Amino acid sequence: MGTDEYGRDIFSRILYAIRLDLAIAFLSVTLGYALGVLIGLVSGYMGRITDNVAMRVMDILLAFPSILLAIAISIAIGQGFWTIVIAVTVVSLPGFARVSRSSVLSAKNELYVTAAVSIGASRAHIMLRHILPQTITPTIVLYALNLGNAILVAAGLSFLGVGIPPPTPPELGAMVTEGLQFVVSGQWWVSVFPGLFIVFIVIAFNMLGDTIREVTDVTLRR
Repeated sequence: MGTDEYGRDIFSRILYAIRLDLAIAFLSVTLGYALGVLIGLVSGYMGRITDNVAMRVMDILLAFPSILLAIAISIAIGQGFWTIVIAVTVVSLPGFARVSRSSVLSAKNELYVTAAVSIGASRAHIMLRHILPQTITPTIVLYALNLGNAILVAAGLSFLGVGIPPPTPPELGAMVTEGLQFVVSGQWWVSVFPGLFIVFIVIAFNMLGDTIREVTDVTLRR
């Protein structure tokens, strides 16, 4: 894959950058998953004011394009690894909350939930022991799909110069930016290969999400 303007091996830098991007993706999406499922679980089961307030906040976050919201957060907090993690977490939060809430709304009217209420089970017990296990499957599929989106957001922030600042370990989006100035002079590999790896990783996560959906969705197996 050649070398860059400083003689550094492109392939070695890509391998290191993939490790950094995967760490950002898994950490941020896991945080977004945990917070989003919790918000959806509480708002869907409690209803009324709690549901209205939580969903209106999620609507506000969904009103902004994901990359613009991530850029705004990065500019407000400052560049760095944890800044990207926070930005991607906030971007992924509304999707998990809404999917979790829709599953809770259908599950809380089931007979086993009514039976748990009739024997005096607490709200926390019902939500965690009876409703939460029934809402895991659709959110797991969304988790796998959001990993690819997290890679794109992280790469986009670094590409625009509001990601992880130098001198730091290489990041795929930053590598694409660094190589753009050399494309005209014929050194296309500096920018193209990191971009291709971004595409491959995102496609892989999307295929993983589709596979999980096919395995867990009974209607598709029919």
